[in-house]
Amino acid sequence: MKRTVQITSRKGRIDPMLAAIISEIHKTVETPAKGFLTKNEWGEKWRLNRSQAGRYIEKAVKSGMMLMHSYRILLRGRPTKMKHYGPPPGKKRKPS
Repeated sequence: MKRTVQITSRKGRIDPMLAAIISEIHKTVETPAKGFLTKNEWGEKWRLNRSQAGRYIEKAVKSGMMLMHSYRILLRGRPTKMKHYGPPPGKKRKPS
C-alpha cells in the first residue's frame, strides 16, 4: 500500500512536483565515508564519554587533523542529518 502525504507550507499547498522532490530528498539515506564516525562512536572507540570526545574532536577539526561532514543516516527508522568526523584525505594514520 503506497501512502500519499500532502505537503503544505505556511502559504498553502505546495506544487506536486516540488512535493515529490522534497519527499525524495527526505527518503534518501547516505553511507558515511570510511573512517567517519559520530561523536558517540568516537567516544566509544576512545573509551571516553560524549562530551570529552566532543572536545577533542572540536580541537582536531580546528587544527585540521579531522574533517566534519554531515550525512543523512537512518536513526530510529527515520532519515536524520548527523555530523560525522574523520581524517582528512591524503593523511596517513600511524598504526596503533
